[in-house]
Amino acid sequence: MADYLESLAVKSSNGDGTAFMEIVKEFPCIYNRSNTQFKDKNLKSNAWKQIATLHEGEGVSVVCVDSCKQRYESIRTTFSRYLKKCKPPSGSGSDMVVLEPKYEHLRWLTSFIKSRSTSSNIKLNAVQINDASHAFIEEESEQLGLFDDIDDEITGEASHRHVYLNI
Repeated sequence: MADYLESLAVKSSNGDGTAFMEIVKEFPCIYNRSNTQFKDKNLKSNAWKQIATLHEGEGVSVVCVDSCKQRYESIRTTFSRYLKKCKPPSGSGSDMVVLEPKYEHLRWLTSFIKSRSTSSNIKLNAVQINDASHAFIEEESEQLGLFDDIDDEITGEASHRHVYLNI
């Protein structure tokens, strides 16, 4: 494993996150929340120091460790937002997400990213929303007399007309 990590350290200087994330992949205590070592702060601190050493080279400082942590968080956040955007809607036939080539090297991370369900504090159902919007539109159009001229031209007399808009 040491030879493998050293070869990644050489590739890591190229700028894209591929080799960097391959180094991080070798330290599951960083990303795997179900790992028993995930909450061990000393182990994680040592892992980040090793990652910084492999990524930055010898003479690692606190700044290097912090920049590695920040780079990991940035890559992970970008990838998780991409996955959320690509997630098929509820009720669709397939749950398979096709990754863009620039995210393909992060496929291993998908099993460790858990998306939270979204909720709203508004408790109206669709019928209540439609009824309220129809009542508002009818009231506004009657008060403003929006369709009086049209009704007069068509029938020759003023008539009551309901207006429904899809909103």
